[in-house]
Amino acid sequence: MTESPWQIFVLFLRLGCISFGGPMAHVVLMRREFTHRRVWLTEARFDELFALCQFLPGPSSSQLGMALGLKRAGWPGMLAAWVGFTLPSATLLALAGLVGTALPATANGWIHGLKIFALAVLAHAALAMGRTLCPDRERVTLAAAVMVGTFVWPSTMGMLGLLGVAAAWGWFGMTRGAREDVLGRIDLPVGAGLGMVGVFGVFLLGVPWLAGTAQGLLLDLFNAFSRAGILVFGGGHVVLPLLSAEVVDKGWVAADTFLAGYGLVQGMPGPMFSFAAFLGAATAGLPGALVATVAIFLPGALLLAAILPWWERLRQEPRAQGLIAAVGAASVGLLLHVLFDPGWRLAIGQGSDYCLLAAALVLLGPWRQAPWLVAMLCATSGWLLSLHP
Repeated sequence: MTESPWQIFVLFLRLGCISFGGPMAHVVLMRREFTHRRVWLTEARFDELFALCQFLPGPSSSQLGMALGLKRAGWPGMLAAWVGFTLPSATLLALAGLVGTALPATANGWIHGLKIFALAVLAHAALAMGRTLCPDRERVTLAAAVMVGTFVWPSTMGMLGLLGVAAAWGWFGMTRGAREDVLGRIDLPVGAGLGMVGVFGVFLLGVPWLAGTAQGLLLDLFNAFSRAGILVFGGGHVVLPLLSAEVVDKGWVAADTFLAGYGLVQGMPGPMFSFAAFLGAATAGLPGALVATVAIFLPGALLLAAILPWWERLRQEPRAQGLIAAVGAASVGLLLHVLFDPGWRLAIGQGSDYCLLAAALVLLGPWRQAPWLVAMLCATSGWLLSLHP
């Protein structure tokens, strides 16, 4: 059974309203939704797609959603998944960029409560993904080594290097038998992939050339944000220094406005890349918000569409299966790093935080309450606690 693009849009719109906690938390929510509740694909196939998205530039959780939308409703489904997942956060951040960026003091408690909720989601993500991606001592050891490595080399290049080492180890040292998994198969003609490669090449070369020969703030915005989308691997917080270099250093957005917008992003669901809507709106109003949002997501979407037609063939290679297994284990190590920093470091500071975290863990786990409800309870509790420090 497949869904219509409208059904895909509504489903991902709901996920976009409750997906707090960053890319890893988004992935665990999608995993629960599409492998357990709806059974669109197996856990193994989901993990493979996630590993693929980890290697592509752009927002990994959004790319994963696009791949799922493509599987169920073709190219319109891919677009519907992206729009639905991005629309809530992008709309709110664009409005914030238009009307002002000062955070009222009363918002701090709400945001702190949402940080604790995000930490609980990340803890459940680490447990759920660890069970399936690290089923043996070899992969447990690899995940632990990657986690330690991220604290020794906490830079973006360090994390990418660790993923590369894990991939090489998987390719040469963890060969697995090829698997044929009909459930979740994404069949696309190779011609479609070749076409997308061509579009990406034109995009990669043509946009900078056009921005250099023509004048216009919106064109400059598109060029700047598409460049950030092309260069970022891992998504999330990795995009912040690039965006700062593009908009603050050029004088488009003041440094304090940039930081205030970043504070707002922490309390929003959905992809971190939606920060582009805030910066675009602060620079050039609603047209700027739309241009910046499309530009930062487009490179990752084009690359995903270009790679997927070959993915079904590549995944049958035993060495590719080893690579997938190793990258999956390394992803757990990266998740453990995020769980502690910035998750634990920013969310937990006093006794009441421990109590709220424990309540969120119990509600999400044994009681299996809806994430949106737990998010509201955590935000409200955080606000109430802030009234009586």
